[in-house]
Amino acid sequence: MSYGDGLGADERMIWDEMLDHLARPTPERLAALEAYCIERMRQLGAEAWLRENGDTITIRTDKGEVRGVILAPKLKVAQQSQDRILRLLKVMGLRP
Repeated sequence: MSYGDGLGADERMIWDEMLDHLARPTPERLAALEAYCIERMRQLGAEAWLRENGDTITIRTDKGEVRGVILAPKLKVAQQSQDRILRLLKVMGLRP
């Protein structure tokens, strides 16, 4: 199995676009690119959910009374993906 073979269609589009930007496609950079594609799709999915639902969740009792408001878990997913993406770009020899 070669790098990028296990990617889905959307991830593969990112792969094809980003592959042209790699100065030297070494095994380390190709592995980082594969991880980048997966993280990018994860980030895009989380951000789409946040746009649709907001970044907070209201916790209610059985009677509908507000108990509190918490940050949506997707916000953390989006933030962690962004951090990983920035690290992977460095491994690939690219600037954010």
